[in-house]
Amino acid sequence: MELTILTDRSVIPGKYLLAEQGFSCFIEDAGKKFLVNAGYSGNFIQNAAKLNINIFDTDVLIFTGGSHHLTLGLEELTRLYSESLREDLNYKKPSVIAHPFTFLTRLSNQRHMTGAHFTDEKLSYHFNLKLSKGEARLTERLLFLGEINRGRGFDDQPAAGKLINEREELDDYHIDDSALLYESSAGLVIITGSSESGICNIIEHAIKSSGIEKIAAVIGGFNLVAPDDNRLRDVLKYIKSVKPLELYPCFNTDMRSKIALNSVSRVKEAGAGLKLVFRSASSPGFNF
Repeated sequence: MELTILTDRSVIPGKYLLAEQGFSCFIEDAGKKFLVNAGYSGNFIQNAAKLNINIFDTDVLIFTGGSHHLTLGLEELTRLYSESLREDLNYKKPSVIAHPFTFLTRLSNQRHMTGAHFTDEKLSYHFNLKLSKGEARLTERLLFLGEINRGRGFDDQPAAGKLINEREELDDYHIDDSALLYESSAGLVIITGSSESGICNIIEHAIKSSGIEKIAAVIGGFNLVAPDDNRLRDVLKYIKSVKPLELYPCFNTDMRSKIALNSVSRVKEAGAGLKLVFRSASSPGFNF
């Protein structure tokens, strides 16, 4: 599996790319190509072009949550596809895999929109929607985890505003937050989005879903921005117990948390332009 970060809060040194408070990556595995999240703007499209990645080759568009950090780039993406159709350019029409709540209206406590600006109905005119709360097998070794099991008190976050579902306002616990896992020769590779469901809950869910306890890498947002001392301590204790080989914390992880995580695991630099290659269990090796 090859994974390239298209947009993040940081840019890998030496890469002349755009950064933002959002996250998107591109995955290639078993002859299939996956765009994971659309970031906060159209920056991921420009960065992909500079990295020689053709967005039009995308087979499946995956959303690991409905946060605006992951979905607002949809406006630029749909515009790109619409203009290409008018110009009679060849492109694949990707399927969209996401939780059914991903494209519902989200409101902060101040009544500002904090989620996708596209409804699933409007999005269905552009893409083939496959919305489900359950897991989705993408390739033999790549899996969309669906709705994440929670239960660790320290990792379960309070409601963040409201979710509008069929004109009913629900407390928004980001039930749609999900992640991907890949079974590599070095162990599980876990790819998160915003980790609103809790980074430790996600890792534990991936372990139980796969039956594999060894963690090769965790990549993406960790949702650790100014965590209180007790929560950070409990997260560190859990991370130390599962012994991941590598951590690649992205856009919503502050410096204090990265430094603390590095005390219990190996934190690697992440950002737009980072490319990682993970070998399958049948192909020994673990390359970066």
